[in-house]
Amino acid sequence: MRGGTMKHGTILLLDAGYRPLRVITARRAVGLMLKGRAEGVTDESIALRSASDTIEIPLVLRLGYSVNLPFRRDEVRATRRGIMARDSYTCQFVVNGRECERTATTIDHIHPKSKGGDKMSWTNLCAACERCNTEKANRMLEEMSGWALKREPFAPKAQMRLIGEGAFVPSAWVPFLPELA
Repeated sequence: MRGGTMKHGTILLLDAGYRPLRVITARRAVGLMLKGRAEGVTDESIALRSASDTIEIPLVLRLGYSVNLPFRRDEVRATRRGIMARDSYTCQFVVNGRECERTATTIDHIHPKSKGGDKMSWTNLCAACERCNTEKANRMLEEMSGWALKREPFAPKAQMRLIGEGAFVPSAWVPFLPELA
């Protein structure tokens, strides 16, 4: 395989207008190609092998027809798994100028729910180790002397819905995913 490591040969599928539709398996890609419904648009490919044959499958396929996409929200719903992936499973607190390097095992509400903070929003949640989360408890950062965040929490792009949280993105996909380019 050229282009990096991928989970079970995932392929980016585009419509006729080069809009990303979804990520499909290599097996599904072969079916689309054999039926003449899709063509490769990149030189980078993966090899799908059987006992007697090898088929090269491009990492990006384009359908020969347009697809009407249903309306989708522009934001990705905040989840525990998403927060952890965004923060690389690392505690996001800085205490007295020293970054906490422990692995995050909990999620902290930066503006506590008990003080009117949002329950599940990307900008109010961060990954935290158990020690920091327990010490902060239900206090605001301003109430904690010497406490800060490594970086401001942010909402990821809607493109995350297509590729998945924390997913490896092959370089061949980047030109077709405008929010990553």
